[in-house]
Amino acid sequence: MTKGNALLALLLGGAISAGVPACSDHDQVRTSVVMCESATQHIKKCCGAAPPGVSCEYSYREAVLCFDGPCSPVEKEPDFSESAANCILARGCVAIAGINACSPGNSTDGTKAANRIGAALGCTP
Repeated sequence: MTKGNALLALLLGGAISAGVPACSDHDQVRTSVVMCESATQHIKKCCGAAPPGVSCEYSYREAVLCFDGPCSPVEKEPDFSESAANCILARGCVAIAGINACSPGNSTDGTKAANRIGAALGCTP
């Protein structure tokens, strides 16, 4: 391939990929995800149902080109942090059932279920 053809291929490749995230990660086999899922399963075991409104997903996306706004990565962490998950796992079912961990996901003040559950158990986010 000549230099001209290589440059053309590079430019076309860049034009095709413009607007597509350069870096994307949806790794669900991370410690934070596994710990969050373990805490959620512990609550499910105690209550008979998973806590509604709790997400254990992780995602990371970084924009290639930034024309219309801030150009910072977008990262979403699981709702239960590793430390909160460890704390929840250390609590017994009596404590978990006693704080209504299985009640509807969001409170009337907009507090996320995971934050409400963690705070009620004395587990920091």
